[in-house]
Amino acid sequence: MRTETKTSSMQMKFKTILSISLATTTILGALAQNVSADFINRIEAKAVACRERKLYRQAEAMYDRALALWKSSPALVNRDKEHDVIADNREGLAIVLTESGDYKRAAEVYKQVVAHREKMQGPKDVSVSISMRGYAEVLTKLNRTAEANALYEKADKIMPNMCGTPALNSAAPPPAPAMSPAMSPAMAPSKAPAQRRP
Repeated sequence: MRTETKTSSMQMKFKTILSISLATTTILGALAQNVSADFINRIEAKAVACRERKLYRQAEAMYDRALALWKSSPALVNRDKEHDVIADNREGLAIVLTESGDYKRAAEVYKQVVAHREKMQGPKDVSVSISMRGYAEVLTKLNRTAEANALYEKADKIMPNMCGTPALNSAAPPPAPAMSPAMSPAMAPSKAPAQRRP
């Protein structure tokens, strides 16, 4: 009789724990669904503000918090196919790690960002080129110049002449547009300071 009582008591405790666990999961799921993209973007904006103030640990924590929220809200992540919030978040973290001097971790994060962007947006997307350049800069700081140069070359093939970097295999820069007579310097508006009105 005592064995049956112990078993039924343990089953009741297990059922109670299970129901509490399920209720908690349901509540957390509902909260996650109520998180808006604006709320997560505000967290990432705070991360940027922390980075600008050189508060790198706080910025890293903010990016990690935002990533957890993005991952718990797949409807928000999948809402805009042209804007990859996960890769943008991780790239923000990579920038923080680079600025804080943690080049090894920054390189790991950039490698993931490039792979993710190539998978999600295609290997010829502009954002892939931008991420490759960030990754190459970090590799250069780690004295991994051969890898960095290969990434720069690959990025140049995707988007030549970006950020003032000369495109590979280009003979000369394009000529500057000719000025029309209407835009000649003699006819340009004067740069006189504005006068105060009384």
